Amino acid sequence: MEWSELPPLSALRAFEAVGRHLNLSSAGRELNVTHSAVSQQVKRLEEQLGHSLIVREKGGVALTSMGRQLAAILTEGLGQIKDGLAEILTVDDDPPLYVTTTPSFAAHWLIPRLVEFKQANPDVELFVDADNRLTDLAKSEYDLAIRYGDGNWPGFRSEQLMNTGTVVVAAPELLGNREFIEPKDLMKLPWIEDLSAEEEFPNWLRRNDVDPGKHKNRIHISGAMLRSALLAGQGVGLTTRAMIQEDIENGRLIVLFDAERPDFAKAGYFLVWRKGTMRPTLQKFKDWLHNLTAEQAVEQN
Repeated sequence: MEWSELPPLSALRAFEAVGRHLNLSSAGRELNVTHSAVSQQVKRLEEQLGHSLIVREKGGVALTSMGRQLAAILTEGLGQIKDGLAEILTVDDDPPLYVTTTPSFAAHWLIPRLVEFKQANPDVELFVDADNRLTDLAKSEYDLAIRYGDGNWPGFRSEQLMNTGTVVVAAPELLGNREFIEPKDLMKLPWIEDLSAEEEFPNWLRRNDVDPGKHKNRIHISGAMLRSALLAGQGVGLTTRAMIQEDIENGRLIVLFDAERPDFAKAGYFLVWRKGTMRPTLQKFKDWLHNLTAEQAVEQN
């Protein structure tokens, strides 16, 4: 029998109740429908199967031989569905929390701080996936994405986690005594470009009348390694200020130029999630992130 040939679930469920109660009225009370509605469902089921399933008797009904076989199958099958759902809902009252973000944000900001969240919430199982590819939350298991942008993700809800622009920086050892007055002075140095946002640096240069195509002394690396390469003095690069703020304050990196994007009026890292009812674990994680960034803002001021 093909799936398309199966009787309606409502009819099977009605007959299963009749098979247990051997009474149409009792089955109707269980299903919260009338006696006649149950009778109609059983009649349609009999017509579709081409077999009699019940015999009406005084005070109730009796099952035919086929009726007894079908009732036993349905009671077992529907019982397994009910027990399975109960188990899922019991075990997964608080399922794992799945978070996706970029490798650079994960390595330089999120992961070093996660121990604080786990100490406060040891019962929350957390999965963090660091990937440069944008994940479609609507088609994935991820509960939350942390991305850099302007907050405009149509179809999803978003909140800004931290406001931070981009800067062009380099290690003091690389700069030496050179003076950098305008972006074209960067042609004197090697460049490091982030593979996860490879056009960010060239686009900023073009907006400042510098042709990146004329500069061949360039390294293209994964964003998670960008900070290490900058600190090692391998080149000048563009990155978000929040990822290297401590390095700037400690003098390990020097800001040469602010590199704000004119199309990002509210540039920063955002929390992005699906619309609908929010799971308690997701709310807890969001609150922790917001509290953490609020504390950092107070410390910096």
